[in-house]
Amino acid sequence: MSFVWLFNSIHACIHAKVPSSDQHRPTIYPSSYRFTEKAVSIYCDCKKYRQAARIRKWIAEAKEKSNNYEEAIAQFKMTTQYYRAAKMDLQVLECQRKVGYLLARSGKYDQASEAEQEIARSEELRHNLSKYSAQHSFFRAILLLMARDNCDLDQVKTVLQESMQLDFRFETSVGCAFLNNILHVLVELENDAGTVHHEFADHIFDYNELYPFDEIDLELLERIYSLHFDSEMDE
Repeated sequence: MSFVWLFNSIHACIHAKVPSSDQHRPTIYPSSYRFTEKAVSIYCDCKKYRQAARIRKWIAEAKEKSNNYEEAIAQFKMTTQYYRAAKMDLQVLECQRKVGYLLARSGKYDQASEAEQEIARSEELRHNLSKYSAQHSFFRAILLLMARDNCDLDQVKTVLQESMQLDFRFETSVGCAFLNNILHVLVELENDAGTVHHEFADHIFDYNELYPFDEIDLELLERIYSLHFDSEMDE
């Protein structure tokens, strides 16, 4: 199976079924920021943290829309604190997930992995409504570790084992089995690159048939392939 063909096919499916959400995002012009900041300050003084969080979230979404990810991350982190003060756990989780997503899009894989692990441990596993989502956060966190320039497979294995101990649902999930397979492929890569090259593509194809990858996961897998296999082939 052609690895490039597999990734191009999955990319095409993702873009075909994910509509643009730009029409749902707010537009905030630079001259209006000082007024929104003033409104946030007033609401905080009145301890109306929910209203302050909503305004801060609008600002964060506007920053994201303009591709200013660094500022958007900072704004979403502040929004998280306001929602936490308002005791709105689901909104806290939503903003934390957005921070992890933007860190991944920014290429800050170490920070993104730590954010995903923190989301799973400190938020998702603590609540009945979100505990089933923790396995995907662990899944994303491990992929992020594999996608780093200075990938340490021993560290990846350690974090994977710790995640399995924290969440039995993740330990018995198809995603965990997939990660173990990919980790095994990377460890064996030095011995027989030709064989494991095809194993890597096969594991991706099989998993995608059951649980289609989202765009971020697919980008991470492409990066993992480029870092580990391309360098091995060059040698």
